[in-house]
Amino acid sequence: MMNTDHISKLLDRFFEAQTTLAEERQLYSYFRSDNVAAEHLPLRDLFLDMAACNPESSLPGHDAQPVRSNMKEVSLPGRRRIWSAAAAIIVATLVIAGISIETQAREMARFRAQFEGSYVINNGQRNDNLEEIRQQVKQEVRYTDSINLSIEERETAQEIVTELLDDFSGTEDLQAIEDALNTIPQP
Repeated sequence: MMNTDHISKLLDRFFEAQTTLAEERQLYSYFRSDNVAAEHLPLRDLFLDMAACNPESSLPGHDAQPVRSNMKEVSLPGRRRIWSAAAAIIVATLVIAGISIETQAREMARFRAQFEGSYVINNGQRNDNLEEIRQQVKQEVRYTDSINLSIEERETAQEIVTELLDDFSGTEDLQAIEDALNTIPQP
């Protein structure tokens, strides 16, 4: 049986990350034994779990085999390159985010300079909040663009139909096609 005071000191050192591998093996062995002091029982599951995950600790009656992996260990210069690349990506991301934020701030400053003192009347209410006005203008522009696209699509469809009708001139179906086209609502 190990000395309880010695184990308590080892535990203090363990939780301060000051233990050697040999001392950690002592702790693993102690917590695997049937002689764990009552004051240390709350830590037993923790140390049994760590012992099970640690190839350096051997269980009684078992030979601990190191875990083999297909992954190659990266050399120190390789790790530095990986960390350097990660740092470069982070810096690039921050620079791009900064540029984007700066661009938005400049755009808003130009908008404010151009439209300072402006207001809109919406549903009988005066609104002089430039950010809200800006968002409304953007929304209206998107809506107008969608209408223009719809008109362009309709004009393209009309051109296609006209070309098809030219091909059908003289046939009996020409009148039926023209009637169908006249049922298309106009903008």
